[in-house]
Amino acid sequence: MPLALNRNIAILLPLSALPSKGPIGDLGPSAFEFVDFLKSIGAQAWHILPLNTPDTNGSPYSSWSSLAASPWYLYNEKVPLNYTERVNYEQLAALKREALLDLAQNTDTSEFEKKNPELVMHLQHRSQTTGSSYEFELSCQTLFHTQWQKLKTYAHASGIQIIGDLPLFVSRNSADVQLRPELFNTQVSVGVPGDQFNPDGQNWGVPSFHWQAHQAQGFKWWIERFSLLLKMTDKIRLDHFIGLHHLFEIEPGRTGEWKTSLGRELLQTLSKHFGPLPIWAEDLGAVTQEVELLRDEFQFLGMRILQFGFDGDPSSNPHHPDFKARKLITYTGTHDNQTLMGWWQTTADQKKIISKLDTQDAHLSLLKLALNTSSEWIVFPMQDLLGLNDEARMNIPGTCGPHNWSWRLSPDYQKNETLQKVKTWLQQELKA
Repeated sequence: MPLALNRNIAILLPLSALPSKGPIGDLGPSAFEFVDFLKSIGAQAWHILPLNTPDTNGSPYSSWSSLAASPWYLYNEKVPLNYTERVNYEQLAALKREALLDLAQNTDTSEFEKKNPELVMHLQHRSQTTGSSYEFELSCQTLFHTQWQKLKTYAHASGIQIIGDLPLFVSRNSADVQLRPELFNTQVSVGVPGDQFNPDGQNWGVPSFHWQAHQAQGFKWWIERFSLLLKMTDKIRLDHFIGLHHLFEIEPGRTGEWKTSLGRELLQTLSKHFGPLPIWAEDLGAVTQEVELLRDEFQFLGMRILQFGFDGDPSSNPHHPDFKARKLITYTGTHDNQTLMGWWQTTADQKKIISKLDTQDAHLSLLKLALNTSSEWIVFPMQDLLGLNDEARMNIPGTCGPHNWSWRLSPDYQKNETLQKVKTWLQQELKA
């Protein structure tokens, strides 16, 4: 089936997973080589995860600041480091300390400091509460944005867009909450009720919002966040989009209940400030008609997960590959799902799916199913291009440990036979 003219391919790979010569992916040569790889297979975008400093468990969705980028991604060619197969977040500070200290020397931070007053407040707060050097923290942020812009410029010259990711929530102990306590309801935690994946539900431990306070301040906190990320990326995947319509708030000792948000007012304010918003809505979970109307009102693309596509009636399941809708992005899986082949090896739905596969090669056929949907964008996690099993899974929601957020590409990934086969197929498909 020929590729539709308005079909675009994005490859999902967090910066942490790059095969850099160090304990975590960085903004050095491996990042530029990955852009070259994306161009070679005909992709149009690199889909990343949040660039914020992850917590001690490695999650980039739980950071000490919604504005500060992680210094772990900085590249220093003068301090050689060894590649590790997994990211060890407990050892990162010690492993990268010398490289960061060397980089931070004699960095001109004056212009960056002047242009980013809210981020500066976060850095000052961190210095006061942890004893870290403000000058060092500011140098790291300045250097990160310098290195990032070089990568973004290179990507654009190669015809590659950057798809960013904005977590809806912030950590209870973040600088955001400490400096703007009036904006957050710390008496409750946000989560989700039980479902087929987590029967007991989830309590994420993050505070909810005092929406009226955000509105009274003209949603300034949100404008700061979007402004910074829009300068760094071309599109933004907005995590937990349903939270802009309703949030599941959990009081201590209670089961939780849904509360209405002021998302429409927020999005109207952001649209007036920035113009049409290049947002991909992560509209998974408790999606109601009102959530869909909110998404469609602002003409955001919604998400389809191929792994969710074989339950129920194909005509009403938006995740089914035959479901026709132009305002969708098809993911074979996200960072929270099994890998495609891990799912295929364990799914009870194989009999439902086999009739849709057009070759004996289940891996390639499943990729084809995603590519041949009606979606405007197709997103393949890099693990799925490689055909890896669940040992390469990025995250298992509701769990903590070294198995999460630590997977990395092998330095010789481009020699992988499965990837070569997929690359040839994609090149042929794009020429059809």
